[in-house]
Parts: sequence; structure tokens; C-alpha cells
Amino acid sequence: MKKRESFTLIELLVVMGIIGLLVALLFPAIGAARLAANRARAQAEVKALEAAMNKYLLDYGRYPGQTTSGDKSYLSGNATQIAEFSALIDTLRGITASNNPRREVYLDVATGAATTNGLVDPWDRPYRMIVDGDFNKSITLPSPLSGTVQGRSVVVWSVGPDGTNVANFIKSWE
Repeated sequence: MKKRESFTLIELLVVMGIIGLLVALLFPAIGAARLAANRARAQAEVKALEAAMNKYLLDYGRYPGQTTSGDKSYLSGNATQIAEFSALIDTLRGITASNNPRREVYLDVATGAATTNGLVDPWDRPYRMIVDGDFNKSITLPSPLSGTVQGRSVVVWSVGPDGTNVANFIKSWE
């Protein structure tokens, strides 16, 4: 009688258990790496958006769409705010000529980051921005943020992965 070379059921179950244990240990590490990558992308985008606004100001002497001397907020909420923010992003990307007649590209973002809602963070939420339209280098932050940012003409932030915890917000001024 020939002896057959094969694995027993117990050996297969042990190997599958070990693989399952390794996968269970690996998933949290993958999630943490993804969160770190998304935070890094959001940080880069808030800095790029702030820099784009400042470059536009140097070229045109005003901010895109600026009609008054007061501070201008681009916050998400109602349809008007979303439309204004979307138009701002299109202006900075050189897509529209109404506020950017030379169609200069001030903002180059990753494919998929710019949507019909403007520019969204890695968690598909629009970025928020306040522009110092009176040029006093002082911006009062809205709730849930608090305080005043001194020495900046533009502040940009993302509400982060959970959208509510201020400690997890990604800010251009920090």
C-alpha cells in the first residue's frame, strides 16, 4: 500500500488559523496608515489652497470674487456657499476666466479632489476658508473653532476624519 503525501485536515485548519490571526493583526495597521496618508494629503491641500490664494492676490491685487473690504468666509452649509466655493476653486485652477482672465493655474489638485462642490478633503467634505478681505492680518475663527489667527491673510482647514472633534481638524495656520 502506497502512502499518500497530503495535508491532514488539522494541519490545514492550523495554517488557516495562523493566516487569520495575521490578517486580524494587520488590519488596524492598514487603517492607521490610511488615516496618516489622508491627514498628510489634507495638510498638503490646505497649504496649497492658502498659497494659491496668496499667489492670486499678488497677481490681481484682490482675492477671487472679492467685492467688499470685509473678511470673506467660504464655509460649507447652504447651496450658495457651496456654489461660491466651487467657483473659487475653478478660478484658482484656471478653468474659468471671469475672475482669472489669464487663466493662470494657481491650484493644481489631485484628480477626484475637485468636485462640483469645490475642493473636498480625503473624507469627501469641503474645505473651509476665511480670507482677510480688509487686509489687517487678523482673522476671527467661527465656531467650533475659537480665537483669532494673527499674521495671516488666508486660513484654510478641514474638519478631519470625524468632522466634529476640533482636535482632529487639519489647519493651514499650524
